Order: sequence, then structure tokens, then C-alpha cells
Amino acid sequence: MRTKKALLKCGIALLLAVLSIPFLYFASKQLCYHFVEELDYNCKGIGDLNNYIDYDMLSSDLKELISEDDFVFSNTEEKYRFCGFISDIDYEYEGNPNNVYSTDQIGRNDLAQRITVDGKQYLISVTIVFKPRLFFKPKIVDLDASVFDFGTPDWKDIVANS
Repeated sequence: MRTKKALLKCGIALLLAVLSIPFLYFASKQLCYHFVEELDYNCKGIGDLNNYIDYDMLSSDLKELISEDDFVFSNTEEKYRFCGFISDIDYEYEGNPNNVYSTDQIGRNDLAQRITVDGKQYLISVTIVFKPRLFFKPKIVDLDASVFDFGTPDWKDIVANS
């Protein structure tokens, strides 16, 4: 009799555990989406990313390419170096594109700004792709950045010819 009750309790516990997996998966996707949405609407630019992301959020693939010393973007020079470094990395996320959330999906991307470094003006931009994780902050699975030099002759030619 005791073994039947113990088996019944174990069976119910196992059934609840199995049934909770889809709920946890859905909840982690929703939390990731809301995290990206909050970042997208409340982040005041690249320098404010420190309030939302940290090095521990990087995927293991990105940690192999980016050191913790390179993952800084507080002042203008750090932002410029960070964006230049990230734009030079040849990496593309190889996972399911339906299971990730990007900072450029929500519609408002303030992770682009003009900066001046050594008397030159640049437009820098960062896009971050997040993947949901159970019980943790979302994981950063891809980073893209660009640095556009406003001082190049190509830019002046474009403006003059338009």
C-alpha cells in the first residue's frame, strides 16, 4: 500500500514536471522578448548598455572571440573601439532565427549614435541578438556593429551627387 502511494506521488510529480516544461519554455521566450523590448525603449544609447548587458551574458562562442577587456563601451573612445572590434569579427549565429530576439526587431534602435574621435565624426551602431534561457537573463548569441566615417571622400561624393 505504501509503495503504491509512493509510486503515485512520484508519478504525479513527474507528470507535473513534464507538463511544466512547455510553460517554462514559453515563459522564457516572453521574458527574453520583454527584456529586449525594455532595452530597446529605455536604453539611452551604446554607453547605457552597461545597465542592461554584461560579459556573462555572451554565448560561449562569442566569449571565445571577445575578451572581457574588449567588452567595454562607457566613453566615446571605448564605444569607437568596441564597434570597430565587433565589426571586424567574422561571426554569424547559426541557430534557429525564430527563437531569437534582436534589438532592431522592436522598431526603435537607439544603439546608433554620432561620436567624434580625434576630430573626426563617426556614426556607430550596434545590434544585439538575444536567445532565451530558462531561469537566467537572455543569452547574447550575436553582435553586429558598424563604424561609418563621415570624413571619408566617399561620403562627400555621396552628398555632392545627391
